[in-house]
Amino acid sequence: MDVLRAHAEPDEGLQHVTAQASVDRIDFLLHHLSRSPLDPVAIARRLVTEAHRVSPGFRRRYRPLKPLFAADRAEHRPPVRAAPPGRSWPSRRTTSPRSLSASPLRAAVRRCTRRAAVPGTPPHLRPHGPAALPRLYLTRRHHWSSAMPLHAPRPALRRRTAASAALIALAVPFAAASGASATSVAGWDQVAQCESSGNWSINTGNSYYGGLQISLPTWKAFSGLQYAARPDLATKQQQILIAEKILAGQGPTAWSTKCNGPLYTDHANPYPSSPPQVSTWKAQVLVNGGGGIYHSTRDAAGNWAGFANIASQTGDIGTVGSIADAGINGDTHVVAVGGDGHVYHAIRFADGTWSGFGDVNSQAGALPGTVTKLSAVSIGNDLHVLAVAGGKLFHAARLANGTWSGFADVSSQAGSPGAVVTSASAASVAGQLQVAAVADGRVVHTIRTVSGTWGTWGDVYTAAGNVGVASDVAVAGTGNDMQIVVTTAGGTKQYHGARLANGTWMPLTDLTSSLGSFTATGVSAASVDSELQLTFVTNDDRILHAIRHVNGSWQPAAAIPLAGVYGNHYAASITGSL
Repeated sequence: MDVLRAHAEPDEGLQHVTAQASVDRIDFLLHHLSRSPLDPVAIARRLVTEAHRVSPGFRRRYRPLKPLFAADRAEHRPPVRAAPPGRSWPSRRTTSPRSLSASPLRAAVRRCTRRAAVPGTPPHLRPHGPAALPRLYLTRRHHWSSAMPLHAPRPALRRRTAASAALIALAVPFAAASGASATSVAGWDQVAQCESSGNWSINTGNSYYGGLQISLPTWKAFSGLQYAARPDLATKQQQILIAEKILAGQGPTAWSTKCNGPLYTDHANPYPSSPPQVSTWKAQVLVNGGGGIYHSTRDAAGNWAGFANIASQTGDIGTVGSIADAGINGDTHVVAVGGDGHVYHAIRFADGTWSGFGDVNSQAGALPGTVTKLSAVSIGNDLHVLAVAGGKLFHAARLANGTWSGFADVSSQAGSPGAVVTSASAASVAGQLQVAAVADGRVVHTIRTVSGTWGTWGDVYTAAGNVGVASDVAVAGTGNDMQIVVTTAGGTKQYHGARLANGTWMPLTDLTSSLGSFTATGVSAASVDSELQLTFVTNDDRILHAIRHVNGSWQPAAAIPLAGVYGNHYAASITGSL
């Protein structure tokens, strides 16, 4: 309320109401309207109505009173002051003047009004003596009047309009702030359920985004860009934090009437203490369903966005086979085997839009045989792609300028990993490309240095322990270490190990006690904010997600919600991006 008082200086054209009446009336309205159930617009209209009657002296006389408002908190009107000896109040009054000694504010009003007369006030109305103050009365027709001549000019309409606009601009945020300015997370969940069916990453193209359907101009005005380019790209917590600012600034009416009920009744702070710094890293997940590619994200708080088929934005490449993705500077690069057996590439940009699929083979050359497995990883601004085709392993790279190097047989430089390669995975570790592959049922490893030269294959089982015939393998770089996950025994067993920065290996250990028991038909790994995150495709048509935290502890495997993904799920890929 003090903020509005400090700025409630009306236009000079609003004349002929005394300083005493101005202070009394506006003070009364601010005190009581701020505690009323009226919405901000109704409060603004009430204040504007009174502003039309405020005198030009209000600007000069009201300013020095601001420091005294803190002491002027009386809930009720002061006692009626008796008329001085030998005098009587005019008979047309309907209420008695307030006592000037009721508070420091009244005394200051008295001092201010004694300094000088309001410019343009007739001489017979100027104050004379310590008790002589202009008085204001409320007539039966509820019009403010004073002992001024009846022919006093009315304010110009133009000035009244300007004053009205100025007071509305001040009154609306004040009134909103005096009402509900916080709502619990549960309350915001109810609003989101009504606005967007609880989908915090929704973008339907209607110019409103995220779970709380915030427009982009509003998101920018309330500092949402510190979190993400659009509300739907921010986390749930970040959207709620901005919504709290909007609620404080615009009130519950910023949301539709049918959805804003909890904002009037639930005033709990959603984050009582300072909210923790939430990582902006996201896991980008691809799932092959019914021959199409579906995409979703998981934010740092563990919230999954709904899956959406990307074909409407990338174009249809037919029944899709193996898929892989990699994050580069906030963008997510996707490679997939199309229905014609070619490898295709598309990009999901940081703002959520997609490029169309382009044929990689047209630039990087054809591959011999059927492509059965793809893997992708970023090193700097380059995208490195591994392809298993015809039982052999091939490597290509998309450079930062968008051009592709040709697919090359890795065995031509690293030697033969075995007679038949069935799976391979790539990781970025300290600027180097590290590769693990399943060849003849064993897991082997090699490194492509920064200069582009390849080392010879080494047997992982010799260094980390023999865990049986391997079905699949996935690797990811965390810091200077390479994390590795191997599935064996037809996918019924999963093992984890690591190649440390010094070149030594951690033994492969059984993950059953950490993740639970399931049969995996495929595995993918990624480093997301220095954590190892995994997806497993299971034989019962589920996609599981698991995390190995930085401290070495595991978050058990849990099924990813696949609402909207149609058909059988036989491939998945995960990567991290900002």
